[in-house]
Amino acid sequence: MTTRRRFTALRAGVLTLGLAALVGWGITDGAWGDRPTGAVPFADPSAPTSSSPAGGEPVEDAFVRSAALGCPGVDGIGGAVRAATGPPELLAAAHAGGTAEVGLHIVGTSPEGTAGAPDATLAAGGASQLLQLGADVGAVLEGGDVAAPGLVGGQLAVSTGTGDRGALLAPCTQGSESLWLLAGDDGAGRSEQVVLTNPGTDPVQVELEVRDEDGPVEGAGDSGIVVPGGAQVVRVLDALAPGVAAPAVGVRSSGGPVVAHLLEREQDGTTDLGRAASAAVADPARDLVVPALPTEAAELTLRVLAPEAEALVELRVLGEAGAAAPAEAAVRVPAGGTVDLPLEDLPEGVAGLRLRSDAPVTAAVLLRKVPAGDDPVAIDEAASTSAAPDDAASTSAAPDDAASTSAAPDEEQDTVVRPAGDLTWTGATVLTRTPVGMAVPPVPSALPDADLALAVSAVDATSAEVLWLDAEGAVVSEEITLANDTSMRLEVPEGTAAVWVRSTGAAGIAAALHVGGQDALGPYAASATLPAVPWTREVTGVLRQVP
Repeated sequence: MTTRRRFTALRAGVLTLGLAALVGWGITDGAWGDRPTGAVPFADPSAPTSSSPAGGEPVEDAFVRSAALGCPGVDGIGGAVRAATGPPELLAAAHAGGTAEVGLHIVGTSPEGTAGAPDATLAAGGASQLLQLGADVGAVLEGGDVAAPGLVGGQLAVSTGTGDRGALLAPCTQGSESLWLLAGDDGAGRSEQVVLTNPGTDPVQVELEVRDEDGPVEGAGDSGIVVPGGAQVVRVLDALAPGVAAPAVGVRSSGGPVVAHLLEREQDGTTDLGRAASAAVADPARDLVVPALPTEAAELTLRVLAPEAEALVELRVLGEAGAAAPAEAAVRVPAGGTVDLPLEDLPEGVAGLRLRSDAPVTAAVLLRKVPAGDDPVAIDEAASTSAAPDDAASTSAAPDDAASTSAAPDEEQDTVVRPAGDLTWTGATVLTRTPVGMAVPPVPSALPDADLALAVSAVDATSAEVLWLDAEGAVVSEEITLANDTSMRLEVPEGTAAVWVRSTGAAGIAAALHVGGQDALGPYAASATLPAVPWTREVTGVLRQVP
């Protein structure tokens, strides 16, 4: 059962750090991208304070002072990116007198990157902004001071045109120096791109490697990629490793972190089978969760990577009614390789998946909506659009044809095409008590009667708070209770601009957003695991020795 309440005023509660009163203390900031300051950073009243390390030096958790997120863009079609700053209900102490802004930059493959003024800005304290993108460009979101903690971004594109039909939902994520992408396959009608975004100002060097069912693919990958600051580089997966089944792409960077996404498109002859945008999955671990996915009228396939050693992985379903066992309750993954496992006999509604392994693994689940049949369908091709959201408040920072049709013919006439399907991937994550979140772009009118849902999963019984932010800055809080080994589905309120989920109990949670819909040709499906938001950093006080 859930209860909902509306916040009408900012919560008081500024937490003062006592470090300033201790003469001789210094601050060491270990977070990437933070600039040294002479002041003690904001303290998060909900963040735990870690114990003193050896030697008695006190350690505090404090809010980050800068954050940068990368958004991939979509090949061939336009879309939209929305950014939102953490509201006071999420982190009250950081917003006492804060006036910082977030800069939104259009990025692409140009070496100029994000040099110059941002294409749009938004304020701290629960503001949101929509940035429309042309085809083949992404975005970087940069926030400092009070605009950094809780910063979220999200990208949505929907194409109804034949030849590139499908929905894509992707979180804008923080960079890392080591990450994995699990998506794609070796079908004749598939095409995949690895999109690398550098949210920093300095160039980074990136190395790509490819694994498959037999382990590292000999001769595959690329070790000489340089991504300029504030820019993107795109590599075609089939050029890195032609014809690889069940691929996993390893991304390693030096000189700074990088953001990576994998974009894919699939066709079977003239039948559109969908598009997807996949963010990086969790770092390999022995205990992971794939947040709940909708199981109705869907084919689900689990992909597992064991990057180092052979792994025996035990699977448990986290359903709305509790734990259940899939048809195959365990899977063995070869050392360095991948395995694809169909998931059958899952409970109706939404179902998450827990993976426990004797060696570190990571994973993702493919959700496929298959075409309803083979009989051709007549459609008005001239009415097919490519994902321009209907939002009067959006900021246009894209080419004039960003809302153009993806395959508009010269004359308006019905076109006979085969029914279509769609696909999406949901990546594994760790259960966390740190807030997770994502901005929610508006669903375009090209996708009528769209269904937008949030799924939350837990292993140990806990409670959680869901914060819904609308485009006007109002926040609604929803409190939920999760039993052991369960998942819960929540409808996303109309007009939602961003969502944050945080555990308020003793155990961690995982969450994902799902977009569904239907038109004359068939279903649409897009999903995204909610990433951990920029949150806290470790601040160590060093006590001066007085003789």
